Parts: sequence; structure tokens; C-alpha cells
Amino acid sequence: MFKGLSISLPEMPSVTDRQERIHGYDQKKLNEATILLIGAGGINGEISEGLVRKGTGKLVIYDYDEVEISNLNRQRFYKEDIGENKTIALCRNLKKESTCGSLLIAQPYAIEKHIEEGKVPDFDIAVIGVDHDKTRIDFSRYLLETKKPGIFLGISADTDRGYILIQEPARSCFACVFPPLETSGRMPCPNQPAVKDILKAIAGPALFAVDSLLMGLKRNWNYWIISLSGFVPDIKINHEKREGCKLCGGR
Repeated sequence: MFKGLSISLPEMPSVTDRQERIHGYDQKKLNEATILLIGAGGINGEISEGLVRKGTGKLVIYDYDEVEISNLNRQRFYKEDIGENKTIALCRNLKKESTCGSLLIAQPYAIEKHIEEGKVPDFDIAVIGVDHDKTRIDFSRYLLETKKPGIFLGISADTDRGYILIQEPARSCFACVFPPLETSGRMPCPNQPAVKDILKAIAGPALFAVDSLLMGLKRNWNYWIISLSGFVPDIKINHEKREGCKLCGGR
């Protein structure tokens, strides 16, 4: 467990002063929120940095993996972190970037372990940033059972495209949008191409998705595909439930 910095200076505006001036922005809800992050790699490294700087109350981060040298080009790690569990290293590094005293809790396990044991801590929103289809499906099912919202993030194998999918109670689930993944069992590829560019591109919409879920900000999409090259059109839609979905039944 790590406690982030809480920065303030007498007679000066607060760290969050500028974002609090946004119409409809509710800083109190962010201060009191618990965000669950599944994965501590490139995608959630970007998201977690934004969350602690904006003043999120608590981040609980799950990942059983260790930091490798090839992670350093795009993930929130340094030379001294190599060989350490990613969640512990990420929480320690985020402590330096926190501006509002965020509480950072490292869970160096696969999330499935705590789902099976009934030990997943209470949370307001989950952000799923992993490259494992089974984990995505398993956690989508968990969100359906607990009636919690989640934000699924992913990138294409060629790193040109990324997606943000918001699963809300009573709306389309992960398998409604990605039906081929229900039984694919695709495992993550350790040698897949990876670059920071696409991670930056999807982090902004994902952070806005968190704000919209917490604060009720207007949002006219639940599925957004972003292409860096522009050869594939961006897609931004409200995806409907799929009839006969094997995960939620389309109901």
C-alpha cells in the first residue's frame, strides 16, 4: 500500500482548480472513488497516471507479471524496476506523480484468483487493460454479476488502432461487441509489437469515460475505435446488446 503526495500551498489555487471549473465536473465524486485497474502495463500505466494527477481517491491495481527491459519504452517503469512485480513497481512510481494523496494498493495476483476466492475489493469502476481474452470475458461476466461498470481497453496487433468499450449495467457487454472472443481463448503474445503512441491516443477518451460514469457527464458513445494512420475510419457509436449473446443473453 502506498500513499500519494497531497500538494497544496497557502493562498494558491488547489491542484484540481482548473478541472473543477469545467461545467458539470464533480471533484468530490472523484476524490471519493475507488477505481479497480486490471493490468499494470502500458495501457493502465497511462490511465493510472491521469487518475492520480486528477485526484482519484483510491486505485487498486492487479497484475501478476514482472517488469522486463522491453517494457521500458512505453510503460511506467524504470531500470531499477526490472524483475519486480508490476503492480508494486507501478504503485511506487505513481506515488511520485500523485497530487492529491491518492491511496495506491498493489495486488500482485491474477484477478481471477480473487474472483474465485471472493476477495475482490469493492470498487466504483473497473478499467480492464490486459491482452488476454479469457480475462476480459471472465471480468465482463463478473461485472454483469455485480452490476458494476467497466471500461475495456485494447490495441490492434499492428499498433495502429485502439478501442475503448464501456460496459454498463443493462447495456451491451464485452461479448456483445466481440462475439468471436467468447471461446477463442487467445493468450497474450509476449513478442507482439508495442509502442506508446496508441496508448496515449486511447488514454484520453478512457479517462473521460471514467469521469462520465462517476459524474453523469454527457457522453454519446459506449464504443470508440481510434486509428492513428487514418486509413481505417474512426468509429464512435452506442453499441446495442446482441441478441443471443452467450455471456449476457442479450437481455
